[in-house]
Amino acid sequence: MSLDAQTENIFANVDKFTVQQKVHLLEAGTCGCCESANEYSVFDGTHDTRLLVVKERSDLFNRVCCAPTHNFMLDVIAVDPTTGNELFQVMTVEREACCNKPCIGCFACGSGCSDKVTLHVGRQEGPAGKVLSTDSVIGVVQQPTNGGGGLHPTLLVMDRDGMEEKALKVRGPTCFGGCSECCCDVDFKVDEDRALIRKTKPSSMQGALRELMTDSDAFTIEIKDKTMTPLHKAQLIGAMLLGDYMFFERDTDMISCENGALTFNLCNCFCFGCLCPCKISCGGGSGSGGGGE
Repeated sequence: MSLDAQTENIFANVDKFTVQQKVHLLEAGTCGCCESANEYSVFDGTHDTRLLVVKERSDLFNRVCCAPTHNFMLDVIAVDPTTGNELFQVMTVEREACCNKPCIGCFACGSGCSDKVTLHVGRQEGPAGKVLSTDSVIGVVQQPTNGGGGLHPTLLVMDRDGMEEKALKVRGPTCFGGCSECCCDVDFKVDEDRALIRKTKPSSMQGALRELMTDSDAFTIEIKDKTMTPLHKAQLIGAMLLGDYMFFERDTDMISCENGALTFNLCNCFCFGCLCPCKISCGGGSGSGGGGE
């Protein structure tokens, strides 16, 4: 299965994408207790025109109880760059997680604890997490089952399941997230230098407050290898979306209140599929001291 001509035209001449996640005020005001379905806008990073909108379809109970490791379908929809009107659905990103794979987020030592999304051309119906027709598959993005990349978060981008030897490899740094997000970009390299997926740091005080109070994130995808096809670009957008849920959708990831102490998460360290927070706490207990971990 391949992309249709309309979709190929969208991606063909764009070598830099910017992606902005929508801020949901209810979710921000409840510190993530009322988890909203995610929505993203994808722009041509050169001309700043909106190309796509991404809308999450997921069960409310599953999302509130299990986010960010919940089942979902993401509808990737082309929009008119002039009017902003939705035109047609480019692809559906399907994730089977949570109850189907209860060990996601633990050591990635097998298919049951390895995160994955399947990319389908056009719109696909059905409950999130149920494997749909393989005839519509245009790609699979999967965490390696032999440790998730070791000390570096890794995603394999494949045309089909079981084709790891033909995969693009997306590889990130060991430490990221937490308070470090306010001052550091996070780079995920694609085959070292073919492309770059970057989780961007805030560029303003407003952006810093958004980073602190919400899990709304901003990304860029830069294509450096000009031989990459429109299908590759669509697959990398799928990889970016999965990476956001896996690594950056953690509520109160910077500051939280634990046992009466104010706790700052300096960063998260990736270790064979797990995210290990590096925290320091102030107050709590008798109120006369602090501690770190």
